[in-house]
Amino acid sequence: MANVMKKPVRDSGDGADTHATTCPECFSRDSFRVQDVEEAVTVGDNTALVRIQASVCQVCGYELLDVKNVEKIEAVYKRLMNGDTVGMEAIGTTYRVS
Repeated sequence: MANVMKKPVRDSGDGADTHATTCPECFSRDSFRVQDVEEAVTVGDNTALVRIQASVCQVCGYELLDVKNVEKIEAVYKRLMNGDTVGMEAIGTTYRVS
């Protein structure tokens, strides 16, 4: 499940929107903005794109995920592990080229 937890988690405790003041990647100050992103969750040959909101550094693109969205990603990961793709929209095909 390493691909699920690759980004730091922020938790304000009260559900309020919080931003890091300094980006841990590029050290820019006050550069985080909340925006919609898609996270790819891959299990075997299956990949699901999960739409969430994240605080994104406007300088380098570093993402901070809140606990609620990490749990959403983990739930999709568990579904893929169990082969449960019911309700997931097929949006393309993946090809392997040697």
